[in-house]
Amino acid sequence: MALHQRLTIKVPRTATYSLLGDPGKVPTECWFVYHGYAQLAHRFLRRFEGLEERGRWIVAPEGLSRFYVHGSHGLVGASWMTREDREAEIEDYVGYLDALYASLLSNAAAAPRIVLLGFSQGCATASRWAARGTARPARVVLWGELQAHDLTDEDYRRLREQGTEVLFVVGREDPYISLTAVERAAKELEDRGLTVETVSFDGGHDIDGPTLMRVAQADEED
Repeated sequence: MALHQRLTIKVPRTATYSLLGDPGKVPTECWFVYHGYAQLAHRFLRRFEGLEERGRWIVAPEGLSRFYVHGSHGLVGASWMTREDREAEIEDYVGYLDALYASLLSNAAAAPRIVLLGFSQGCATASRWAARGTARPARVVLWGELQAHDLTDEDYRRLREQGTEVLFVVGREDPYISLTAVERAAKELEDRGLTVETVSFDGGHDIDGPTLMRVAQADEED
C-alpha cells in the first residue's frame, strides 16, 4: 500500500504592493492598508487618494494568493489566506509584511508613526501583524470586521505594551457584521486593557469616504 505524505518547502516568491505618497521622502506617518477578499491592492488604494498629503505614505500590500473571481478568466482578486495550511499561510504573510516594512523604512532616520487599516478580510491580517510583526503601530483600524479570532494572551500583551489603540469602523447597514457584534468585541478588548473606540456610519460593507477622512483627521490631532 502506497504511503502518501503531505510535505512543505519554503520557496522565494514575488509579492506586490502599491504606494501613495512621495517615495523619495520619508513620511511623518505611514499607513499600511489591507484589502478585503477578492480585491487587489492597486484598486483598493484608490479609496485612500488624498490621504498621502501632509507627509503620509499609504502602503497597500496585496495578498499572496490571486485567483479569478468569476470562473476561469476575467476579473482577478486576491486573498490573504484560507483555512488550508492556515498556520503556514499566516506565518508567510507576517514574514512578507515584516520584509516590506523593513524595505520601506529600515533606512529612515526617524521612524514614522505607523497606522494599520484592515478592511473586511484584511482586519484579521492587520490585527495579526500588529501583534506579531516587527512594526509597533500606534493605531489599528478594523473596518467592517473584527480582530483575528485566534489572537493569544501573548498577542494582546504585546498590543498593550506597545500602546496600540484600536478603532472599529462599521456601516450601520453592513450585511456581514453588526454594530452589536462590533460593540461586543470592543468591550472584550477594553477588558484586556486596550484603548478602543467605535465609529459607525450610514452605509454598508465599504470604505465610506467622509468617515475615512474623519479617521485620518483624528490621527493628525493625536
